[in-house]
Amino acid sequence: MLANGKKLIDLDTLIKALYIGYEVDPKFEVNDWVVVNNHGDIWTSRIAKITHDEIAVYVDECPYVDNKQYYVFSKLRHATPEEIQREKERRWWAKFGRNINEYKKGDIISLGSITRSINYFFENGEFGLEGMDFSYKPYELALVCPVENRLDTQ
Repeated sequence: MLANGKKLIDLDTLIKALYIGYEVDPKFEVNDWVVVNNHGDIWTSRIAKITHDEIAVYVDECPYVDNKQYYVFSKLRHATPEEIQREKERRWWAKFGRNINEYKKGDIISLGSITRSINYFFENGEFGLEGMDFSYKPYELALVCPVENRLDTQ
């Protein structure tokens, strides 16, 4: 098969591809979000570096071993938008040494246009806010300032 005078693919290869199928090797670049599957340990990370021979990558974060470990392309796949969002959220909360939606008494939160501190917790996992008579679920709130970073309570 010719295009602009250049051979793109021979007819036999095209027929095999149409009837048998074919695989396209994924292309990976630095800063791509990937899911690593290393012997059953699975996590989402970003590519920090590609080896000089372009057969493996180093990732920016690994929960199981130090970040000096490299992974061959066969152990990677591109992360979905949902996996990327979940990992970004996990990393954001990890900056404060917390799990996702792990609020503490004294945290400043926002609830729409309202900003308050968390005063107490209920046994069902909901929160009570300063000056408000209702309880709230973690997914209804947004952390503005963790209690550890507050300058008005030290």
